[in-house]
Amino acid sequence: MGKKRLAKYLASKPEGEYSYLDKILKAYADGEAAQLLSKYEFYDTQITFQIVKNDNNLQIDGKYYNLAINISFLERGYEYAIYPLDKRIKQIEDRFETHTYEEGDTAERIITKIHEKLQSHPELVIGPIPKNRRKLYALLSALFISLPLVVSGCLAAYGFITDTKVYGNWWIIILFVISLFLGNHFYYKTRK
Repeated sequence: MGKKRLAKYLASKPEGEYSYLDKILKAYADGEAAQLLSKYEFYDTQITFQIVKNDNNLQIDGKYYNLAINISFLERGYEYAIYPLDKRIKQIEDRFETHTYEEGDTAERIITKIHEKLQSHPELVIGPIPKNRRKLYALLSALFISLPLVVSGCLAAYGFITDTKVYGNWWIIILFVISLFLGNHFYYKTRK
């Protein structure tokens, strides 16, 4: 569903008759919502909307340090959930808070309220914001998966050059197992 359909929907009503959700959709269409999210240091944000007769909505998914946020703006109000990034779906469903719109609510006011909740959240750990975590995991995965090959090649080259036999001890097997385990671990993290 493109922004053209959203613009057409918003143009079909006079601005004086906009509901709270319509005002929030307009803020999204004008780019204000994305600016607010970046102002409050949200990252990996995805904003989607749906225009359906009597059931419009706008959904924002994003991350804030070690927490994830899911905000759904609906006709009757808005709901959001704040949860650590490692929580399971069943644990997330219990964290949703539902609110009705109050007089004067705008996208900026609601996102500011949610940001204040995020800052006082007991599970928040403020640290560096991971920008390219997938690239880091892919690099670590390649490093750990190729480590056994590099060690084997070095041992073979050493044995060939010095004309001695190189015996594999248990430490070589342990190195292979740990390297392959860590390589696969980081590989699967790149897929999340």
